[in-house]
This record gives sequence, C-alpha cells and structure tokens, in this order.
Amino acid sequence: MIKIIVKKPGVMPEIVEIEGMSEINKIIGNVDEQGNGWNYASSDIRMQIGPGIDEYCKADAINNFNFEQNLWNHFDSAVLFGNIIFAGWDSSKMKVCSLTDDQIKYCFDYIASKEMK
Repeated sequence: MIKIIVKKPGVMPEIVEIEGMSEINKIIGNVDEQGNGWNYASSDIRMQIGPGIDEYCKADAINNFNFEQNLWNHFDSAVLFGNIIFAGWDSSKMKVCSLTDDQIKYCFDYIASKEMK
C-alpha cells in the first residue's frame, strides 16, 4: 500500500492508502473509457513540490471554472481546480511511493500556504 494525501476542493486534506498509480489517476479523473485509472506516472500534470514529493492534477483543471477551485499552483501563477494528489516519488525506481512522516508534514504546510484566500 502507498500512503498519499488527497486534497479535494473545499475539504481538508486526507491521508489515504492506495494500491498504485492507477488509483491516483482515478482520483484526479484521468480514466479510460471504462472508468479505470491510467496506470502510468506521466499523469496530465505531475510536478515536484519538495524533496521526493510530487503533486498530481488534471491538465484541464488548471484555471478551469468548470471544476471547483482548490489550491494555487507551486509558483502562485495559476489556480488548480478539482482533486489534487500528493505522493512520494522514488527516482531510483521511477515510480510512485509512500510519503514519509516528514513528507506528510511538508505537504500539509505546503497545502496551507497554497489555499485560496
């Protein structure tokens, strides 16, 4: 199981455990015709926000008022709408991994600093 943080619009972030990348994609809405989450890490938007920490969201959820507002992006230059995922990234294995306790704290601080005011 992989420990991640799910940040939904208007809701406090939640630590959840998932099986892998396809569940991350399903939560943010990157799904195939059958509603299954894509099983690769090049999700629409994947950006590093801290040491070994990636943020995932849908590309069409940036500045898209068809979704609910969630957080400012890393550079405070755009608003991210819809669900956002924070997960660990193992660069040696090139795959998603669990967040450590220190990374979880970092993510909660990051989320607090990017909330819509």
